Amino acid sequence: MRALTVLLVLAFLFLLIRTGTGIRLDPDNLNPVLIGYGALFTAGIVMAEVLRPLMVRLLPVARFVVVITLAGLVWLGIDQLGKSGHFPDAFLNPSAISTTQDANVEQVEISPAWDGIYRVVVEVNNQALPMVVDLATPFVLLQYNDAARLGLMPQTLVFKDRIPLGDRKVQAAKLEIASVQLDGIAVQNVAAAVAAPGILETNILGLSFLTSLDDVALEDGTLVLKKYRD
Repeated sequence: MRALTVLLVLAFLFLLIRTGTGIRLDPDNLNPVLIGYGALFTAGIVMAEVLRPLMVRLLPVARFVVVITLAGLVWLGIDQLGKSGHFPDAFLNPSAISTTQDANVEQVEISPAWDGIYRVVVEVNNQALPMVVDLATPFVLLQYNDAARLGLMPQTLVFKDRIPLGDRKVQAAKLEIASVQLDGIAVQNVAAAVAAPGILETNILGLSFLTSLDDVALEDGTLVLKKYRD
């Protein structure tokens, strides 16, 4: 009952602040890190109230172990959902995407997320995959686990290539992807690479896809991609 009361009070305070300050839930301007910490903080308060009868009987060290264990389980669950593709990074760190279609061109406009990074969800071989757009990386660069999920069998690859990524180079294996699609823009037979296990934090939509398009431009901070129809 106390947990429900706490949850209701938090919800009331949120509505009061939003009404009083004119704050609106605009997904383009939300900070996903703050949202994530806020959600965990709220869940922690509710969980503490639910477990209060048990916690008061435990020694301080045991309480600490319980809290750390619960936090670890939550973090592990989110991490596994992200790796499985059911909870993509692009949902946590949204970029606004709009698509323009006419008889001659497919146009996709991508606004940066809160941290200035262009995040998208791309269909790779008809499977959704969160990616970061990078105008400097020469290939579509995939994480090892995601490559395995796509059926690319990374365990059979030889990671002998060094792919530039920012101010470093990552060990990877080159291959070709049958299909990469971003909203209405689809490209076939895209040069790509799979990073060695554990060295890539996110998938990269690089130049091998972008240079296959007819036009790539930055307009007032918005990344505009165009592909003309045949």
